[in-house]
Amino acid sequence: MRIRLTTGQSSSSSVVAAIRADDTGGFRLFYNYENDPRIDQLRALNRHLGFADMHVADDQRSAQGEYFTGRGRTTYGRMIWSRQ
Repeated sequence: MRIRLTTGQSSSSSVVAAIRADDTGGFRLFYNYENDPRIDQLRALNRHLGFADMHVADDQRSAQGEYFTGRGRTTYGRMIWSRQ
């Protein structure tokens, strides 16, 4: 399984991912990722590793969860995904 994210500043790709059944009947997606900044963003961003924990809705049309990074970035936040 591979999870990819591309933004205007960088791209991320999962290294390891796992799915676990949730107590509510849905499931959770856990993954560790590597982020590589675009060449023109190297002053603002460093290559770094991160981790995400996403709860996937029962209808599998959306997910929400949190992420954090390490190694020079030490940022964290919340993500909301929706299927289009």
